[in-house]
Amino acid sequence: MGESWHGKLAVLSDLIYKVYSIHNVSDMASRFFESLKIFIEFDAADLYLYDEENETYLLSNSQQYHGKDTMTVEELGLNVDILAKNTNFVYRESDYQQEDSKERRRYIQTLYKANQFQYALHIVLAYDDKRIGVMNLYRYLGNHDYEYDDLAICNILKEHLALRLSSEVCDQTGMKYTVSEVVSRFNLTPRETQVLKNMLAGKDNYQISDEMMISIFTIKKHIMNIYRKLEISSRTQLFKKVKEFE
Repeated sequence: MGESWHGKLAVLSDLIYKVYSIHNVSDMASRFFESLKIFIEFDAADLYLYDEENETYLLSNSQQYHGKDTMTVEELGLNVDILAKNTNFVYRESDYQQEDSKERRRYIQTLYKANQFQYALHIVLAYDDKRIGVMNLYRYLGNHDYEYDDLAICNILKEHLALRLSSEVCDQTGMKYTVSEVVSRFNLTPRETQVLKNMLAGKDNYQISDEMMISIFTIKKHIMNIYRKLEISSRTQLFKKVKEFE
């Protein structure tokens, strides 16, 4: 493996780190797009998260063009058959143009003409059979289409993006996790899991300390770790995010 590939792998690892470590989604997307340009050439990009209640997509970040705050599936020019699978999928717009309906082609032409786009690469994001959002990379008129190496890079990143953004969508829609989902998704330790279960059972710190036979200081440390991993700051937020029962 050449030196250039070692450098690219380091950047790819940094990309994945940014996905998980930057709390604000818009900031994360900005840093992500900036680093992604090392691998993939694109002129404009956006990230939309799915609003299940209104069946629309909400803009989280757009680069180099003014994306609308709210977009429908049609306005984004997404392939409905791919979306219906509720799975992570990367595709080039040009690969599906022959299958497009006249109505879909009209929406795509409107979006592309308004922004001088010619080609698009879509990263459709889903988690646990639920729609999460979509990331779109665009190239302006006069550029060449995306290549399969570009799709390969996005296929490496799509699972990480879906996992990271799924928590954002769940928070917005009021969806709750089960304890097992929290343990798996947020990498809780066995001790943290035990503390979490006791908290959900309504026990205070001293009751948990007595039950687990560890110091109150250690219990508080476990609780702070749980809060940090779940990106919350109180028991009230905990009960809003996690189900009391499986």
